[in-house]
Amino acid sequence: MRDLAAATVLVIVIAVGALAPALWQPRFEGQALASTAVSPTASPMPPSWKGKDRGSGFVVCAKNDSWSRPTVAEENAHLAADPRYANVRADDSYSPAWSPFRMGATLYDGSTSRDEVIAFTGLWSDPRAGATTSACVSSEPQVWLLGYAPVTYWAEDRLISELRVVPAPGYQIVVMTGTIRRRLVVADNMKVAVIQMPATALTPTPTPPPKPPVIQTPPPYVPHYTPAPAMPETTKPVGFELPQECLASAPTHSEGTLSNSTSWVVSCLDVSTAQLATLMKRALFTQGWIEGQQLSGGVHEFLKGDLEVDVRFQDGAGFPTDRMFLAEHYICCGVATPPPSPAPVDLMLPRGCGIYENGIGIRTGQDGQVIHWIANCPPMMNADELATAFEANVEAQGWVRTTWMPRRATYRHPTRDLELVLEFVDGHVWFAEAGSVIAALPRSAPASAAPAAPAPPSR
Repeated sequence: MRDLAAATVLVIVIAVGALAPALWQPRFEGQALASTAVSPTASPMPPSWKGKDRGSGFVVCAKNDSWSRPTVAEENAHLAADPRYANVRADDSYSPAWSPFRMGATLYDGSTSRDEVIAFTGLWSDPRAGATTSACVSSEPQVWLLGYAPVTYWAEDRLISELRVVPAPGYQIVVMTGTIRRRLVVADNMKVAVIQMPATALTPTPTPPPKPPVIQTPPPYVPHYTPAPAMPETTKPVGFELPQECLASAPTHSEGTLSNSTSWVVSCLDVSTAQLATLMKRALFTQGWIEGQQLSGGVHEFLKGDLEVDVRFQDGAGFPTDRMFLAEHYICCGVATPPPSPAPVDLMLPRGCGIYENGIGIRTGQDGQVIHWIANCPPMMNADELATAFEANVEAQGWVRTTWMPRRATYRHPTRDLELVLEFVDGHVWFAEAGSVIAALPRSAPASAAPAAPAPPSR
C-alpha cells in the first residue's frame, strides 16, 4: 500500500514537470515581447525662431521692463541660501558669478543650466523669471540683455558680428536668428560685452568659387633720374608759405657737392616754444608736405615732390628755442624719384593732418585690392580725439558709416565699389581703402625690375 502511494506521487510529479513549459511559456513570452516593444521617447528638438525676425536678425521673445538688478548683498544672500551655490559670491572677482552679475549681456545656449544663469545674473529677483525664460526655448543661441534693448544687428564681417543696443529698463531675452559669427560685440556708444559664440551655432562660410587666373602685365616703369636743379635766388621758401605769425630772416645760400640749398632763421610772434613745432607741422601738412624721418641733431625732414625741407626746432645744445632753422633744397641726382604713390580715392584728410612718408599708399591683399596709409594730426592727439576729428570729416564727404566701434570704423562709398576702414591709436590713424576701384588703380613695377641708377654727373 505504501509502495502504491509512493508510485502515485512520482507519476503526478513527472506529469506536472512535463506540462510546466507549456503552461508557463506564454506568460514569459508575453513579458519578453512587451519589454522589446518599449523604446525610449526621443526628446523633441527645440523650436527654431528663424523667419520670425522680419529680417532684423533677432527676435525679442520675452521681457520684463519692471525688473531691477538686486544689490550685491542681496545677491550674496540668495546664493548662500542655495546649497548649489553656497560657496559662490558676486563680490569675488574669481567667482563664476562675478562677470554675469555685472555685465549687461549674457549668452545662453542650453549648454549651461538655465537656473544657474538666472541665479548668477540676479534675474531670480523676478518671481516669474523661470517661467519667462522657459517660454523662450529655441534652437538658436540667446543673448539675455540686462538694462538694454536691441536695435540693429550686423554680421557682414567674416569673424565678428555686432548687436547694437540702447539703455532700457528691465531685461529682454533675445533669440539670435541671423548669421552667427565667432564673436559677438554688444555695444551702444561703448562696448557692453564681447561674447564668444558656440561653435555649433556658427553660420558656415561658403567657400568662394575659384577665381579665373588673371594675367596682368603692368606697364613698364622707368624711374626718372634728374640732376638736382639749383635753388632759385628767392627770399622765401619754394612751395611753402610760412604761417602768418612767422617771419623769416634774409636767405643764406650754400653750395653742396651734389646740390645747393637755401636756409632761413624763422621766428614766430606770440607763439610759445612748446607750440612752435605744432604750428609749423600743421602748416606743412596743410600745404601738401609729407613728414619724412627725423635726422640727427633734432632735424625733421619734410618732402614735397623733388623738394626737401629740413627744420630744426632746437638750438645747438638740443634745447627748445623760440626760433627755427629751416633749410630747403632739391633732392639730388642719383636717387630714383619714386613712382607716384596712390592718394586716397574720394577722401580728403581733416585740415592740418598729414600722411607719414613710410605710410604712403602701401598695397596689400591677395590681389592687391587694398591700399593703406598712416596719418597723424599735430599736436599729438589721442585715439578718441582722432576718431572724433575723422568721423565728422569722413561723413561730411558723403561716406556712409557701416560700423562704428571703439577705435575702429568702416564706411562705404555712396556710389562706387569702395570701402574705407579706419583704426585709431594714440598719435596716428591707420586707414585703408578696398574694392574694385582700388584693384583697378595702376601699379608700379617692383624695385628689382628697375634699372640701376646712373652715376651722378661730375661737377
